[in-house]
Amino acid sequence: MVKIINDKDLPILELEIGEKLKKEDYDKIRPALEEKVERYGKVNVLICMQEFPDFTVGALLEDLKLAIKNYSNMSKVAIVGSDDKLKHTSKLDKVFPGVEMKTYENSRIDEARHWLKT
Repeated sequence: MVKIINDKDLPILELEIGEKLKKEDYDKIRPALEEKVERYGKVNVLICMQEFPDFTVGALLEDLKLAIKNYSNMSKVAIVGSDDKLKHTSKLDKVFPGVEMKTYENSRIDEARHWLKT
């Protein structure tokens, strides 16, 4: 499940990720991201995870396609979650060269939002 929080006045796409991501979730994410890229060129992404999500095979393929197609359009990515969930994301900056990535504990979400705005 994914909830998209879309402030049309900022080049930031905020995603609240649930326990399981399905291919259909990417059918929501893709147009929201493409709209931001079309409007702003470069986009910052905030990913809020209460749990580290499980992926269906279809969702994993969609995730890879979306990332490969759009990573060059991303400037910054902030991942917010609990410490035990964030350890799974520690190497993502190696996968996406040129994209600044930071992780934040849930209590620091406002700090993550501020970083994405600067």
